[in-house]
Amino acid sequence: MKKESRRLSLVLCVIGLLFASTSPASLVWHWNFQEPVVNASPDETLTLWATLYNDPVSTYPIYGRDFRDKGYWVGGYACCSQGLLERYELINPGAGGDVGESPNFFDQFTDLALLPGESLDFVYLVLKPKQGVLTAGEIEFRSRLNLRWRNTSDLFERYSDQDTRIVISAVPAPPAIGLFVSGLVTLFGVIRRRG
Repeated sequence: MKKESRRLSLVLCVIGLLFASTSPASLVWHWNFQEPVVNASPDETLTLWATLYNDPVSTYPIYGRDFRDKGYWVGGYACCSQGLLERYELINPGAGGDVGESPNFFDQFTDLALLPGESLDFVYLVLKPKQGVLTAGEIEFRSRLNLRWRNTSDLFERYSDQDTRIVISAVPAPPAIGLFVSGLVTLFGVIRRRG
């Protein structure tokens, strides 16, 4: 009885090892914005930071362009709503811009080798108001990060864990009484210096 039990255990162990060694390798990754809601003044240039995560159970590293022949690499992004593009200019090309000029989106991934269990903070977008000062309101948009497989056209797209929203605050108009008081103070200061 003990011999049969040992043989059965040995056979089950061998079968388990065979299945374990043939389990498929996979990349498990995600990303998100560090601030899903960005509060901005109407004339502020915004830098939207994000974090790329290579999950600990992943079996592949994530590379930058310089190592694209090794496996999965950061191959671009897609973003932006019409409302965002009407109000802001994209400063770090990579989504429709000239990636030949620097700084651009891809510069920050040049020599990347993100191992399973590691994360990387990066600049997703730099946005400059188009008309100097924007009107108050909210802009919501979805954003995607793309990985590619080696030198193939295979594209692996992943949306951020959460949509991003930019809340542009109104420029408060100075109260009339404040202007009146500051005018009086200035006037008395001038009269005092002369007298």
